[in-house]
Amino acid sequence: TTRPGGSRIGSDFLSGVSGAQSTSAARNAAPAAAIGPAVRSAIGSAISRQLKPHWVAPQGADAELLVTLVRFRLARDGSLIGTPEVVSQSGETAANAAQKARHAEQAIRAVRLAAPFNLPEEYYSAWQTVTSRFDKRLSQ
Repeated sequence: TTRPGGSRIGSDFLSGVSGAQSTSAARNAAPAAAIGPAVRSAIGSAISRQLKPHWVAPQGADAELLVTLVRFRLARDGSLIGTPEVVSQSGETAANAAQKARHAEQAIRAVRLAAPFNLPEEYYSAWQTVTSRFDKRLSQ
């Protein structure tokens, strides 16, 4: 049985990641500074996997050059806190300028549809605020 508010990720989430703990004893025990790059990378990959099915990149000339960074905050249960926010966009050309706003809208939509995220609660400090990159690569 899963306790309320607990992680819905299997205990093998970090298997093969050196220095990673995934035990009940580690819950709430890993301050942000103690979370290594391998764990951060695994969390980033998990977030991208959950965003990908909801990301629909706009089509059009040079639309594949656009990159939108979106920042969002998550509660311990993986639900969104507040509204996702575009922090930057790049790759704009004269040909894709009309797609820029749509690109941002689609990125924010993907975050809303992906929530609640399924992430390991013991590493909440590493994923309470997330900045995700939306680009052509995420579509593939």
